[in-house]
Amino acid sequence: MALPSSLLLAEPQVPKTAASACVLRVYGDQDDPLRLTVLLAEHLATVVAGRDALAQTCLSPRSAWKERLAALSELLLGTRNGSAHYAAIIDPDGLARSKKPSWEDRASYRMSQDLRRVVIEAVDRGGWLIARPNPSPTLDDEIDGVQIEVDEGSIPHVAAEPAYARFAPDVRPTLTWLIETGRIAVKQVDDILEEVRDPNAYVVSMAYDTLPETARIAARALSVVRAPSHANGSYGAFKWADQPSVPTEVRRADVLTLQRAGFLVPDDLRRSSDWVMPRRARSFIESLARSIDAGVTTALHRALASDAQFDEQPTESQIEIHHHAARTGNVDLTRRTAKYFGFELRALATERSRSHHDYEGAAALFRDLVTNFDQTDAYAWEYLGYNLALATKGPPSDARAAEILAAYETAHRLDNHNPLYFGRFLGFRAQRGLDIRAQFEGAMQRYASHSDASDFMSWFVKPIFDGLVRGGRSQERDELLHNWRALLEWCAPKVLEKHAPGPA
Repeated sequence: MALPSSLLLAEPQVPKTAASACVLRVYGDQDDPLRLTVLLAEHLATVVAGRDALAQTCLSPRSAWKERLAALSELLLGTRNGSAHYAAIIDPDGLARSKKPSWEDRASYRMSQDLRRVVIEAVDRGGWLIARPNPSPTLDDEIDGVQIEVDEGSIPHVAAEPAYARFAPDVRPTLTWLIETGRIAVKQVDDILEEVRDPNAYVVSMAYDTLPETARIAARALSVVRAPSHANGSYGAFKWADQPSVPTEVRRADVLTLQRAGFLVPDDLRRSSDWVMPRRARSFIESLARSIDAGVTTALHRALASDAQFDEQPTESQIEIHHHAARTGNVDLTRRTAKYFGFELRALATERSRSHHDYEGAAALFRDLVTNFDQTDAYAWEYLGYNLALATKGPPSDARAAEILAAYETAHRLDNHNPLYFGRFLGFRAQRGLDIRAQFEGAMQRYASHSDASDFMSWFVKPIFDGLVRGGRSQERDELLHNWRALLEWCAPKVLEKHAPGPA
């Protein structure tokens, strides 16, 4: 597999024709840091002698994220022993999350940052290729010191036009299609660049809206496929048909329309056999599919999640089967296919809690995660304690209280900068009648001087006041509220609205 010549490539230190190349594609999904670490480690173990132990750390489902990352970093250093091997990553900008998540779960965000840092450091040392079909400002800053050369000559119609060059390479074929079919006038391109906040997203959305309805349906179905897939009478598990009769069939004419519109593109412009839906387009269309075709989408994931002969499949296919299994909501299947990591199980546990209010079931899944997968997963520890608390009617038994408290305390220890985790830990201690005043006061003083004071305090204070009330300690809550009221009025007005309604 070779890199598309139309994309931005980091100047390689090794021949592009090297036989033992590992080419990886970022999908922009939460499991990408783990998926890429597993695939990179597997490749490096085959081309660098004496590195099996490091690779096994990256591949083991019980390895903590920091352990995997350290092992991968050392593996990457081992590629410096010659110029016969290299790795390439397509679309690392997918690891540059554009929006920080809430304090409830920043783990996947930090993991993406961690892996991106390791990759950029490896690129800077040489021996890598990096392709950027959807460049982002975040990564622009990080690769500022890395030598980049531009090779866009094979993008038809648009390479010589400066205005078009301001669009992401993956979006330019779609823009070309809009212009050639008269959906956009050439003179509108400058207006889009000047007036639209995200011109790339605008072009993708506009192109989708102008597709025939049958092509939009086909796009939503095909968006469930992440990996590049053979497209010759079929696309992955999908079959082309003149008259589709089952969910895994799509009209041949619609596939051709999607190809012309840039929603399906060759994975390698020098070969026409493998196609892929660009990340930006797939992310947009897949979100529509989840809301418009929820039942059909689940059925499609189920068709792609078969674990028959699972152990005989290549690693990348096993990871994709696991991904589809998680999207079906089938806990047993997701658990059986969690060969390399259990990260996808977190979403199922969260769904079981929030949507189905099955708190004991959610707690069992979170307990499984910290027992049989990553024992340093602060999110899993936190929501183990939280769901155990929600599942408990009335005062908890001593054994249940001890497990809740231990889970909260572990989450706080693993992620001691998280105000929500600290707040829930202190809140449960308060509910149990323990003195939390000194810890509360100390944290409030620290948070008051923080640039994100409002964000920190809003997440921190609420679970503590809630815990004091549940523990029958409303008077202590009122004293803390009185002492910190001026600051809370500015930083946490919603907490005051709940716990101190009306005028002071």
